Amino acid sequence: MPREELRQTLESLHQELSQSNEVDPELRRLLSEVAGDIEQALHKEEPATPESEAEHADLIDRVNNLASRFEAQHPTLAQMIGRIADGLSQLGI
Repeated sequence: MPREELRQTLESLHQELSQSNEVDPELRRLLSEVAGDIEQALHKEEPATPESEAEHADLIDRVNNLASRFEAQHPTLAQMIGRIADGLSQLGI
């Protein structure tokens, strides 16, 4: 997934979240935090180091964990979050 497509998916997720009143505040906060981390990762153009690879793996794990938490009550959001995790993996982020 190209970076621009990943950014668009992230923007769609933000729009879905802003329109949904059914997402509990804690999940909303966690998702906002992870979205900020994803934005930072997308803006970095540094060569990979063992530390950055560990950070990227942690970020992908956090995104996948969020997708799992949204799965039952918010399948559309879970699907978007899953696409974001896949995109991060494809980009090596």
